[in-house]
Amino acid sequence: MKNLHATPAYPNEVSSPRSLTFYVGNPPRQMQIFSGIAIPEWDSQKRLDYEEVLVHFNVPAPQGNYPGDWEYTATTSLASVRADAEEDFTFATEECSVLADENTGELLLYAKIAVLGEPAVLSRFSYHVEVLSKIPVPGMVLGSIRWKDFYGDPVTSVINGGAMFKVGPATLKPLPAGWQWDAQFTIETSVAPQHIGKEWVVPYSITGLPINKALIIVPDLLPGTLAGPPGPFSPLSAFAPPFYDVKLTTAAPSEVGLDFEMTFPVIG
Repeated sequence: MKNLHATPAYPNEVSSPRSLTFYVGNPPRQMQIFSGIAIPEWDSQKRLDYEEVLVHFNVPAPQGNYPGDWEYTATTSLASVRADAEEDFTFATEECSVLADENTGELLLYAKIAVLGEPAVLSRFSYHVEVLSKIPVPGMVLGSIRWKDFYGDPVTSVINGGAMFKVGPATLKPLPAGWQWDAQFTIETSVAPQHIGKEWVVPYSITGLPINKALIIVPDLLPGTLAGPPGPFSPLSAFAPPFYDVKLTTAAPSEVGLDFEMTFPVIG
């Protein structure tokens, strides 16, 4: 078994390795395309000699199992051979398939090659692989909420991993109702706050959001989760920015960096 690596770090194993990752359909599914020229340098020993080759793509296989959760097409073609023109010779790429490494989950191309001649060398073969996940990519937004530590520290239950904020799509209703959160997609933070410099920071992520729908992502401080703020600050929190307008698409089903800063206005 020959193991060849399709990364620029191994130019003598795979030439011109290329890959693309994008999303197709609605809801979006991940599509990956790989191409390159593998360099097995397999020679004949006066008979039809077979060799199995694994090309390592250095990326994880799609979530789930083949063929239930993902599918593929794959082709291999002879790219470079050498033989003595005075002798009979045979070159072949007889089989190819795409699989996931049982131990690491890495995506691999399997090819079975053969050569016959004296001398004869199958030096290179080209490949083209397309892999399509059947599992829709959920719409996702990620960000953080931070605040200056002079406003107060998280209470003990939050330090131990309890929820501190809720974040999600919301609709602004006339007063006194105010923001109304969509219960289907709104989450409560579950990661303990980190004290970095003179700020506290809490990360958040929301998955499963709808695609091609305008959303307003709004945070809110849960009651009783902050030991503060002290006077002269108002007990009512505010956020900058107060919300993010988001519309996830099949081409970009996620957004990162939706960060909020929590503040408390001074009374008087």
